[in-house]
Amino acid sequence: MFIKKTIDKGYVIVCLYMNDMLISVSNGFMIKYTKKILTSKYDMKVSGVANVILGIKFCRTSNGFVLSQSHYGEKHS
Repeated sequence: MFIKKTIDKGYVIVCLYMNDMLISVSNGFMIKYTKKILTSKYDMKVSGVANVILGIKFCRTSNGFVLSQSHYGEKHS
């Protein structure tokens, strides 16, 4: 996990495990800036909004996020 916080531009949190990456940011500027830097240095595919990472499904609701692994159990049974 890498965390960068600036006083004037916000924060970015990059979670990296093997070939999975999750980027969490405080605003639109930080996501564009982070993607630009990472894609200029590394061969990577930007997938958009995360829905599954490390076998955990993310579902956005009006109250926040719901995390689930039910699809993982169904897939491997």
